[in-house]
Amino acid sequence: MLALGVQRAGPSRCAKAMKSRRVSPPRRRASKAKRPGASNSGRWGRWIKASIGLAVALACAWVGYILWGGRGPKPPEPPPEAGPSEPLAGQMKVTLYFSDPQAEFLLGEDRIIPRVDGAAALARAVVEEVARGPRTALQPTLPKGTRVLKVDVRGDGLCIVDLSEEIQRDHPGGSSGELMSVYSIVETIAANVPGIKSVQIMIEGKKTETLAGHISIGGPIRPEPSYVRSR
Repeated sequence: MLALGVQRAGPSRCAKAMKSRRVSPPRRRASKAKRPGASNSGRWGRWIKASIGLAVALACAWVGYILWGGRGPKPPEPPPEAGPSEPLAGQMKVTLYFSDPQAEFLLGEDRIIPRVDGAAALARAVVEEVARGPRTALQPTLPKGTRVLKVDVRGDGLCIVDLSEEIQRDHPGGSSGELMSVYSIVETIAANVPGIKSVQIMIEGKKTETLAGHISIGGPIRPEPSYVRSR
């Protein structure tokens, strides 16, 4: 009986031991319940931040345009107007000849200048105006800084024009450009000074063969109407 009791007590102890050794499974963390509308509020927040950033960027761009937009390169200024179409008291109208943009022909430009008396004075005045350059879209024919040193008109219709060294030293060269330079002087004098038949161009009081190696100016030059075109 005693042995039977011990045997019966044995299983109960083992069961208790087994129960004590059982490892309880890991507890799962209870997930936080999402509040209703939490995802929508996050999206709205991101959208609001993006909208604010875009608005700030646009505002900065607009301020930059206002401050700096007008500081770009200025458009080219239009050439000065040629002046009144008819001379007033003490004035006279003359026709000056300048090159077209392609340096192929001479085109006339009317200009009002103070009235001068005498053929030599008039020839000097019109050549000085040519040296100042055109007031329209035409191209200059004489280098900047060219000065008229002396003008003489002889009885046989020869006009002698003495120019400063700039006309030769600063000439850009090229046969077309040289042709325009020479005949802008000749045609301008012939068109405005009555009785002129030819023009002798001199540089610093001396005769020279050419301005830049192409057109001969060693002797008197007669006007050549074929180089002139009307507008």
